[in-house]
Amino acid sequence: MALQARLIDWNLPAEEAIQRARATPEMIAQWKADQADNRSHLWEFSGEAEGYLVTRVEQTDTGLEMVLVAATGKNARPVIRWAMELARKHGFESIRTHITRPGLQRIYEAEGWTERERILEVRPNGR
Repeated sequence: MALQARLIDWNLPAEEAIQRARATPEMIAQWKADQADNRSHLWEFSGEAEGYLVTRVEQTDTGLEMVLVAATGKNARPVIRWAMELARKHGFESIRTHITRPGLQRIYEAEGWTERERILEVRPNGR
């Protein structure tokens, strides 16, 4: 079954799914506001993959970059390929995402992605 992608407005099933992927209510509120201002988009996938993806467009020194902000669901590979094709069609210079799961990193790398940076964190208040 082919991958089906469609832009949607925020709804309870999407919000609950994205929250299970460790998004906070504050993050979701920001993404909703960004969508209202056309700065981010919420996609729903069905068919070959199922789930949701939040994307954003940012201006970099070299051009426009698509950011895969948050995602949840099953079968990431077709969604990654879809995002790459969408970026090609619309002339994006690059696509960026931040991930924490090594298995997911291997899937991205198999699709030609490379590590660009590492993020370090400290919690000075222990939270």
